[in-house]
Amino acid sequence: MSNVSVGKKGENLAKKFLVKKGYVLLGERWQKRVGEIDIIAMDKSTSEIVFVEVKTRTSTKFGWPEEKVTRKKREKMHKTAQFYMLKHDYPDNQKWRMDVISIILRKTSKKVEISHFENIAISY
Repeated sequence: MSNVSVGKKGENLAKKFLVKKGYVLLGERWQKRVGEIDIIAMDKSTSEIVFVEVKTRTSTKFGWPEEKVTRKKREKMHKTAQFYMLKHDYPDNQKWRMDVISIILRKTSKKVEISHFENIAISY
């Protein structure tokens, strides 16, 4: 499986995972000059807009997928999310957050491991 097909499969699994958790999908692969957001959803339990980065790997040989969401990536996500909120005329008091969904597609066992990390912060 190529990296692109692994990534697309991961994003599809992440969307299904979020819908099962009660999220409403608002968009995907939202891209602007400042950055890209893999999935945009509404968490119905909190009414928050959720900007999701999906990281998919076929093994943990080079680390866990979520470890690849660096500080620089979180900063780009934050800027892109702010731009999205402005572009879509959400009120200033609309709550939003950034999440990471980590997916491991084990080649040998065909097992899928999904972890959801909510409200990843940019630590200063």
